[in-house]
Amino acid sequence: MNVHPKYPIGMQSFSRLREAGSLYIDKTEFFYKLFSLAKYIFLGRPRRFGKSLFLSTLESYFKGEREYFKGLKVSERETEWIKYPVIHLDMSSAGGAVSGSLRKNFQALLQTCASDYGEDLSAYPGDESFKFGLLIKRLAEKTGQPVAVLIDEYDVPIHGVDPESDIYRENQSMLRELFMQCKSYDAYIKFCMVTGVTRFNQMNLFSGPNNFKDISMDERFATICGFTHEELTAYCREGIEEFASVMNVTTDSILDSLTKYYDGYRFTARDVKVFNPLSVMMSLSDYKLEAYWVSTGLTSVFVSQLMNPTFQLPEITDTWYDSQSLTKIYDMEDPISLMFQSGYLTISEYDRELDMYKMQVPNQEVMRSLTQDLIPAYMGKKEDSQNMQLVQLRLALMRGDVDRLMDILKTILSRIAYHLFPKDSEPLIQKEHYYHTVVYLIFMMLRSNVLCELAGSKGRSDLVAQTDRYVYIFEFKIDNASDGNIAAAFRQIEERGYATRFKYTGRKIYGIAVIFSVEDHDIADWAMREY
Repeated sequence: MNVHPKYPIGMQSFSRLREAGSLYIDKTEFFYKLFSLAKYIFLGRPRRFGKSLFLSTLESYFKGEREYFKGLKVSERETEWIKYPVIHLDMSSAGGAVSGSLRKNFQALLQTCASDYGEDLSAYPGDESFKFGLLIKRLAEKTGQPVAVLIDEYDVPIHGVDPESDIYRENQSMLRELFMQCKSYDAYIKFCMVTGVTRFNQMNLFSGPNNFKDISMDERFATICGFTHEELTAYCREGIEEFASVMNVTTDSILDSLTKYYDGYRFTARDVKVFNPLSVMMSLSDYKLEAYWVSTGLTSVFVSQLMNPTFQLPEITDTWYDSQSLTKIYDMEDPISLMFQSGYLTISEYDRELDMYKMQVPNQEVMRSLTQDLIPAYMGKKEDSQNMQLVQLRLALMRGDVDRLMDILKTILSRIAYHLFPKDSEPLIQKEHYYHTVVYLIFMMLRSNVLCELAGSKGRSDLVAQTDRYVYIFEFKIDNASDGNIAAAFRQIEERGYATRFKYTGRKIYGIAVIFSVEDHDIADWAMREY
């Protein structure tokens, strides 16, 4: 890959970035908002979303490195540039998968910080967390200034470990002890900020009152990480123009493509969306639209949930959630919080009166990342024939060839592992929802414009797939249900007016009734009508 030097891909050091003259989108306006809000701050955002660079920028600020802030917003306000000692710990490199590894690696990280100030932790009494507290006190006394404590990706030692294992409890205990030291040595701390994916307001990391202010869903900090549309066009105009020139298209076309692929992340009630910063820079550097971002270690969790017969993605995107559902710690029985916190789902709507949220997959990049894992997960080892079937299905969809489309769909469904289907004892409605979700995911793999459970004044269609020339309205039924027949499916499409909203779009509209066989795990019958 030819990395353009102006894009700081893989560079998380603010000072190095500024020395290299690389792209930096100014987020220093948030400094004083943070300082005036609370002494202890927690920010949750997906992996590789700019959290580390933000903490590195704070580190340079607290060290008084004013030369790096020339022209940035904080330089317009800051006059003193007092130098404070800084303890900056990146927990993503602390490990924790093996018993005892977290404590050992944490001590090495802490010694690196201590060495910057001529301190040797081997002379300190106590275990690693106790030495952390003593180092805070020692640096404050040695420099005459309180310490800035910055802890990045604090939850990495927890996320990759089985919550029921002894190692998980060991790591959790270590982190709890660590944060207890912040409370014990509060008098020596200037400011403390912790980042991660999972909110720890219910993580039991503290005993007693939790004194960290969680700004993850605070509207004032909606754009603290990620690129806004205005920032992208202001800071990356040259890159967008270069991309357009290479592709021989307009800059508006490139901007529209970048928006579809990498925009769409909304973390608060405030209706403002941000781009994934890493993916945008990679795309502008490579002159490609690819799925660059993968939330490390969490893709398999999301895929396993999508494959669970009780999990219905179309229903999840049509359900209202309160803020507690989005901020609580991950639960295998209710994975919504992790999917939101890790970036696989994002806020699509907010009802201020009810204080409730709706979710959606943010953009095409996330969909592509998912489908790359869903294809082999559903159909076994990835083979060229599977890819060819999906290509043929997409061609049939684009050409309006319903017969071919349904033949290929039947073939794909026949390859799904038997154990993934709902059990015979499960309710009919759950079986219908399962088939609905499977077909939805297949169309999602095609990256077509798929609308699920499309709301209408008289009800909801099961699935709508759209192209520039065609609209496909699917209605699914189960063969042993009371209404499990073709006539009932068409009657529902017509009586509830599912095709009405597409009548004047200039496209052909196909209603497709599909009957699934519970016994054979296949399509038992189907029929099409043009509207």
